[in-house]
Amino acid sequence: MKLEYQLQYTEKELTIITSRLGNLEEQLKRIVVESEYDDLIQSCLRYMIKDNLQTTQLMQGLANGNPDFIQHSYNFKYGKSEKSTARIAKDFLTFREVDEPRYDEQLFDARDIEKYFRLVLSRYGIEYNVVLSNNAMAIDVRDKSQTGGSIHIPIQKKVRKKRLIELISEEIESHCLQSSNARKMFGIGGGKLKYDEEILYEGYAMYNYSRLPKLFRSDESSHNLPFYIMPLLIDKASNGASFQDLFQEAAYLVEQYGAKKDAREINASAWKLVLRIKRGFKDLDESAGYYLNKDSGYMVGMLVCKDFVANGKEKYVSFLNFPLKLIPEFLKFSFDGVRVPYTFQNLAGKLRLD
Repeated sequence: MKLEYQLQYTEKELTIITSRLGNLEEQLKRIVVESEYDDLIQSCLRYMIKDNLQTTQLMQGLANGNPDFIQHSYNFKYGKSEKSTARIAKDFLTFREVDEPRYDEQLFDARDIEKYFRLVLSRYGIEYNVVLSNNAMAIDVRDKSQTGGSIHIPIQKKVRKKRLIELISEEIESHCLQSSNARKMFGIGGGKLKYDEEILYEGYAMYNYSRLPKLFRSDESSHNLPFYIMPLLIDKASNGASFQDLFQEAAYLVEQYGAKKDAREINASAWKLVLRIKRGFKDLDESAGYYLNKDSGYMVGMLVCKDFVANGKEKYVSFLNFPLKLIPEFLKFSFDGVRVPYTFQNLAGKLRLD
C-alpha cells in the first residue's frame, strides 16, 4: 500500500530557511559571553538552531522519501531506541498496579473543559489563552501559536470526569507550568523559544499523571497503556520490523494487557499505535526505513523526572523544559535557593468537578 505525504513548504522555502538558520548560527558564534550563565544561555540557543536545522532536514527527508535523513533527525531529537528502555516499559506492563475500573457516565463538553482549564490557569496565575477551535483535532498546548501561548480544544470534544482530570494534570499542571517557568526564569525553553524535542516536557506530564490519586486515574483500557506499549514497538521497529509485523505485535500487547476484548477495538487501537511510529511512511509493505521514536524518548523523560524527585530535586523538573543533552549544563548551577514562578500544586487531584 502506498501513501502520499504532502509537504507544506516548497524545496526553495526550506533552502531559504536552512540558509537563515546557518547565518544565525554563525552570528551566535561571534558573540563573546562574559559569564558561565551567559555561556549556558548561548548553548541553549545554539542547540535550538541545530534542532530547527534537523527539522528542515526531516521535512526534506519526508518529502523525498529519504529514510536516512528522516531517522537521523528523529535520533537527534529523541535519542536512539535503547533495549533498556523497552525492558523498563515491559516491567511497567507486567508489574504495574491495575486499578479497579471506576466508571462515571457524566460527560463534559468543550465549554466545560474550557471553564475548568481557565479555573486552574487562574489559580496558578499562568497566562495562556484557551481557544475553542473548529480546526483542532485534539486538545493541544501551543507555545508558538500566532495568538501566543494557548490551549486549543476541539469544539465537539467531550470527555468523562477521569479524562478531564488527566487533561488538567497534563496540559496545565505539566506543559503550561513547565514552559511558563522556563520562559520566566531563562527567557528560553517556553513561548516562541520552546524546544521541539519534548522529552522532559512529555516525561514530566507522565510523571505527574502517576501522582494523581488512583480514584482519578483511568483504568488500564485507556490513557496510560499506550505509553508503556510504544517503547516495545519502537524497539521492534529499530530491528527492521515491517508495518504488518508491528501491527501484529501491537494487537497482541493491547489484548494481553488492556481491557478491550472486542477484536475490532483491539485492531483499531493497534492500528493507531503503529501509525504513530510509521507516521509519514509511504510503503506499508516495506520492512526497512525509518520509525518515529519519540515515545521511547518520553519514557526516558519520565524516568529522568523520577530520578530528580528521588534525589530531592523535584523543583528542577518543573522548569527544565530543555533538551536532555543540555541538562548537565544546567546542573553546573544550583537552583535550590531560586524561587520558581509557578509551583506544582497537584490541583487536578483536588478539584471538585460538577
